[in-house]
Amino acid sequence: MNITDLWKEAEAMKVKIDSYGYLHIERAGRMEGALCPLHLGGVQCGHWCVMFGEPVLYYGGTTGIDLCRKSLLVPTADFTDERHK
Repeated sequence: MNITDLWKEAEAMKVKIDSYGYLHIERAGRMEGALCPLHLGGVQCGHWCVMFGEPVLYYGGTTGIDLCRKSLLVPTADFTDERHK
């Protein structure tokens, strides 16, 4: 069994980068803006940060994004990038 098969059995987290470049993560069925863990002023995590990686499409229908403190790996169907290319 691979990771894609496991996601089919469990509900995966959804991730979105909005049109302004801010990161949103679905928690408890609701899309919420992710706050920067390094900034004490409540700044939202976004692509303006040098530690915010570009999304990478991996084999098997998985998308990953590296952040300052962790990497997110989700099924590509649950990842949205609304930024203009």
